[in-house]
Amino acid sequence: MIEDLLKKIDDSYTIKQSAEMIAIPSVVGEEADLAEYLWNELESLGLETELHVIEKGRPNIYGKLKGSDNGRRLHFNGHTDTVPVVDGWDTDPFKPVTNDNKMYGLGS
Repeated sequence: MIEDLLKKIDDSYTIKQSAEMIAIPSVVGEEADLAEYLWNELESLGLETELHVIEKGRPNIYGKLKGSDNGRRLHFNGHTDTVPVVDGWDTDPFKPVTNDNKMYGLGS
């Protein structure tokens, strides 16, 4: 199962998912849409998922991929909220832009 998952997660997958997540506004207190996106994505990759609503509009997503034996474990912890949009953007902060191999957008 782990090998199948790793075949799906390559550079193009990571770039595509990053762009899709930037396009989902997730300013503090408004993370529900991005959390739902992540929940669906983790499910599609075969992870066991749980969604816990901590505050209205602020759910947490937990994903677990079980291995086949007792070995090392990896724990990844992230957050879905971004700061509010402020003046000074040259582009739409929710439309990812790639320039010189770097992706720009709110939350990137």
